[in-house]
Amino acid sequence: MPTLESVEAPDEIAAGARLVEVRAAHGQRLTFDVTVREVDRPRRVHVTGRSRGAVQIEAGETFGVEPAGERSRVTMAVEARLPLVLLPIRHAVAVETEKEIERSLANLRAQVEAESNQLASS
Repeated sequence: MPTLESVEAPDEIAAGARLVEVRAAHGQRLTFDVTVREVDRPRRVHVTGRSRGAVQIEAGETFGVEPAGERSRVTMAVEARLPLVLLPIRHAVAVETEKEIERSLANLRAQVEAESNQLASS
């Protein structure tokens, strides 16, 4: 999954909402048209998207949150369909996607912990 650079989103995220994501990968910028398929607050969000341009990538992402004792467990699952021209590099795409998911989850954890620490010290 390419690195997320920006998102244009409506004020309300609900099933049927449309977003535009711009991602960067291998020196290129990719624009994805994304549709929110399911929202089950606060537990789950599922979206699907397709890149614009001559080489189209289709992807589905599911984000989950579940209780884990005094904390929460956040999960993210990605499924992508690559065009035939990209199949020879699918392993590299999978490795890059896994790294990006790990970075995203680590960033989320750091933000949540920082906000929790700030609230605790207030």
